Amino acid sequence: MKFKDYFYTQDIYAGFDMDQVAPDTQGWGSTAGIFAKLLDELKPAKIVEVGTWKGASAIHMAKLCAEAGIETDILCIDTFLGASGLWLRPGYAEEMLKTKNGMPTIFPTFLRNVIDAGLTDVITPLPLPSREAATVLVKRRIRADLIYIDGDHSYEGCLEDLRNYRPALAPEGLMLADDYTFDGVNRAITEFVDETGCEMLDTGNKVVLSFGRDITGLRDWQAEMAEKRAAMEARKAAAAAKD
Repeated sequence: MKFKDYFYTQDIYAGFDMDQVAPDTQGWGSTAGIFAKLLDELKPAKIVEVGTWKGASAIHMAKLCAEAGIETDILCIDTFLGASGLWLRPGYAEEMLKTKNGMPTIFPTFLRNVIDAGLTDVITPLPLPSREAATVLVKRRIRADLIYIDGDHSYEGCLEDLRNYRPALAPEGLMLADDYTFDGVNRAITEFVDETGCEMLDTGNKVVLSFGRDITGLRDWQAEMAEKRAAMEARKAAAAAKD
């Protein structure tokens, strides 16, 4: 059963007015190298993304899966109203969220981006706060092979998301958490790892969390990438020394 069939009886993309918003696929870290390796290792049939913004990372994952011949289904959970930090400075929310009459237009932008990418049969939005969405998934007994946590970046919010979505993870599934370099996120992930005993792989700004699945292949990839980065830095330093 596809995600769209759990939540909708009609095609939510049908009749969407493409002229109401301009194309805008801006995101942060949406094409990080870990995505391709993680998807290749996991071959997820179900992906849940908590915090989706304009859909850039979901679209990237969907395209990677298509290229690799992986048939996947992606659920994007977001209020599409922006984080609290965007509303702390006058005018900043209007700029970032492209508000119209005070209402953010991130959701229409997301819809347009998915339609433009030709992924309406793969990506389904669920416009709810993360806590409520987690409750829905658990009560509907929906399990995902990959859960990407990229929502609330506060310590309390991130820890709550990690705890709430753990029951929605398939037995052999993996979690991917973004922005590990943020202090609140770092603290939340560290505490979550300590309390669950899960295995963590730090890939820089993103971390993989495993609750029993063998991630040796991912660790080998991470070591290889670290060696390549070190070699590149060494070449840069050598070139700078010659100058």
